Amino acid sequence: MNLQGLWGQYPWLLEVGIFILSTVPVFFLSKTIINPYAKTLCTKHPGIWAIGIEKSKIIYLLPHIAVALINIVFITHVPVLRSIEVIIFPLITAYLSFFITLLLRRIVVLTEHILGSSNYVYASTLHSYSQFASLVIIIVGGTVSLCLLVNVSPFMFLGSLGAAGAVLTLVFKDTILSLMTSIQIALHQLIRKGDYIRIDSCNVEGTVMDISLNFIQVKNPDETVTVLPTHKLFQSPFKNWHNIHVVQTRRIKKAIFIDQESIVLLTPKLIDQYKKNKEIIRYIKNIGDLRTNTELFREYVENVLRANPHINLSKPLIFRAIDPTPHGVPLELCVFTKKFKWVPHEKFTSQILEEIIALVPKFGLKIYQG
Repeated sequence: MNLQGLWGQYPWLLEVGIFILSTVPVFFLSKTIINPYAKTLCTKHPGIWAIGIEKSKIIYLLPHIAVALINIVFITHVPVLRSIEVIIFPLITAYLSFFITLLLRRIVVLTEHILGSSNYVYASTLHSYSQFASLVIIIVGGTVSLCLLVNVSPFMFLGSLGAAGAVLTLVFKDTILSLMTSIQIALHQLIRKGDYIRIDSCNVEGTVMDISLNFIQVKNPDETVTVLPTHKLFQSPFKNWHNIHVVQTRRIKKAIFIDQESIVLLTPKLIDQYKKNKEIIRYIKNIGDLRTNTELFREYVENVLRANPHINLSKPLIFRAIDPTPHGVPLELCVFTKKFKWVPHEKFTSQILEEIIALVPKFGLKIYQG
């Protein structure tokens, strides 16, 4: 049997043959030449765009879109293929719509990579927008692909979902709330990746590792990770330590309790005694103007701290007596230090507190110990 007789008996063979001939070469060229060459080009010329293209894998989708477009052209312009157009055309258009959806999704990934590499964009916040855009693209693209496959108008299909709008709102309630929270975070720069935060209502404290559309990952000081819904940030107050690194200063606020019975007025004899102490005279010239040993002690500590190069004198420095308690009279120190990083700050705070405690007996005072 010759080819003409075979096609006469089985006319669909020609249509299948043309379909295969229009598909196989494109895939062959892309797999053996285009994709390897593009990958090599991105490797040899590294940059933001090259890394983004390789990371998003956009190139791998182009053969699928090219094949779908070629087949649509063949089906609509080759008369012998008109007999299978009713069956094949919806499949091809749905196939094309599906891969265009994936292409748009990967373009979003590429855009996130390009903008996230810039110093002017906060990559963590951009990640939330990227996830939301991807969600919209997938929903719309999936709807259009399904409508093309079953040959139904997308507008009619979407219109029929109006009755289910309330149900969808309930299903995606947390996602919508998280999106609104992400927008507020971006607009007001409330939180960034790497910030140290504390949320007392959720018993969460640690460093922000990632901010996504639905969740925030916080690494705790004990190296465990807490996963927190994004919308929880606006349900209760939280503390952020980011500004400490901006102003590069941090507060020390500590109190010691002085035994009330050790607080006395400065007599002429005591004043003469303290004037003979060279260390006290070095920091206090007007001892005669002071009335109690606690006042002398506070004045001395303040002057010693002002001479310390690690104290930020542009901020308030206060060493005061506050309301007495059954445990003694609290002397509260409030001072700002230039050692703002966690470990140096804690060491410096301990050093200051221990030095103050060691100076207490020098002024005839006693620490209250129950």
